[in-house]
Amino acid sequence: GETVTIQGPYQQAGGGYAWYGFLNQGQSYIIIDGFTVKGFHAAVNCQAPGHHFIVRNMTAAGNSEVGLGSVNGTGGSGCDFITFENNIVHHNGYYEDGTPAIKKYEGGGSGISINGQTKPYVYDSDFSYIHSYVRNNIIYHNFDGNGGNLMNTSTHTDGNGIIIDIAGNMPPISIDHNVIYDNGGRCVHIYGSKNVWVTNNTCYKNAWDTEVRSPTGYAEITAWWDSGICPSNIHINNNIAWALPN
Repeated sequence: GETVTIQGPYQQAGGGYAWYGFLNQGQSYIIIDGFTVKGFHAAVNCQAPGHHFIVRNMTAAGNSEVGLGSVNGTGGSGCDFITFENNIVHHNGYYEDGTPAIKKYEGGGSGISINGQTKPYVYDSDFSYIHSYVRNNIIYHNFDGNGGNLMNTSTHTDGNGIIIDIAGNMPPISIDHNVIYDNGGRCVHIYGSKNVWVTNNTCYKNAWDTEVRSPTGYAEITAWWDSGICPSNIHINNNIAWALPN
C-alpha cells in the first residue's frame, strides 16, 4: 500500500544525471505499476525488441525530456504491444524546481512519446487489430523548454501531450479516453506515422508555446508528414477539443 518514489539525481557535479527511472532494454511481459518517478531525463522508456509492456497508475513529473516513452535514441525503435494507462504525466521538460530544462540533450518535454525512428519494431505482423494503447491518462503542462538545444534548431519542437513521432508504418495504436490540457505543444500530434486511432479524448487549451503557434502548428490534434512518411490510416473520432483563443 505504500507509494514509492524513484528520485533521479538531478544536478549532480558536472550537470549529469541518470537518463531513465525505468529502462526496458528489449525485455517482454513487463508491468510497472504505481510508482512516482521524477528527476530523470525520462521516467520510463521501452526499447525494441520488447513487447507486451504495461505502465499503469504512475506519476511521471519533473523529468527533463519525456514522461513515458517508447523509443531508442540511438536509432533503434520502441516496443510493440505497449499499454500506458491510468497515469498522471505532468511538468516534463522541466527541472524538479519548476524551471525549464534547457541544457544540451534536455527539453523536448512531451508527456508521452512513441517513436519508431521510421522503422517500427513489429512483434506480430497482423495489423487487423490494435496492438498498443494509450488510455485513461491525465496529461498536463509538459513543455519543450530547450530553446532548440536538443535539435540544433532555433525553435521548440515538442512539448506535446502525446506524440506519435516518426513511427512510420507502426502496428495499430489507440489513443483513447485521455484528458490532455495546458501543454506547450499539441494535445495529440501524429508526426510521420500511420495506423493511429484517436478516440474519446478531451483536449483543452494546449499549444501554449508561442513557438508552435503558427497557422499550421496551433491546433489540438494534428497529423503531419515527415521523413517521407505521410500519415495514413488515421482515425479521429468523438473527441472534445477546446482551443486557446485566436
